[in-house]
Amino acid sequence: MTPGTGVARTVAVETELHGVRLHPGDRLFLALGGANNDPEVFPDPDLVTTEPREVPNLAFGTGAHRCVGASLAGAEIATLARHVLDRMPDYRIDRAAVVAYPTIPAVAGYIAMPATFAPSPTVGSVDPGSLPPAREFGAAARLADTVR
Repeated sequence: MTPGTGVARTVAVETELHGVRLHPGDRLFLALGGANNDPEVFPDPDLVTTEPREVPNLAFGTGAHRCVGASLAGAEIATLARHVLDRMPDYRIDRAAVVAYPTIPAVAGYIAMPATFAPSPTVGSVDPGSLPPAREFGAAARLADTVR
C-alpha cells in the first residue's frame, strides 16, 4: 500500500509523454498509488510482505527522489508486526468490516479496521508524567500560536 498516493513534479525540459507535449514549468502529478496497483507489474498488490519483491513498489519514491528512510521504514514495520504478533498471536483483522477512506485522494488509509485478540496481562508500564508534552503540527500549531 502506498501511504501517500502521489507526488507533484515540475517539467524541466520539453518532452512528450504518451502523446502529450510537456513544456518546462508544466506541473505533473505522478499517481504512485495507481502505479503500485498495476496488475501487469504487481500480481498481488495488496499483499503485505517484508520480503523483497521482484519489482520494488514506488511507495517511497524512486531514483534521486527515493526516501532515505525507506529501508528503515521496512525494518520498523517488520519489527512492529513481529512484536504485536508475539504478544497477540491470535490477532485477527475483521476484513469484512474494514472501511477505506472513500474520498481522500492524496492519502491511502482506513477509517476503520476492527480487530480481535484475547486479552492478556499488561507487560511493562509507562508513567504518563514521564512523557514529553504533546506537540501540535502544521496549521493547527500556527493557529494556536496566533491565538495565544
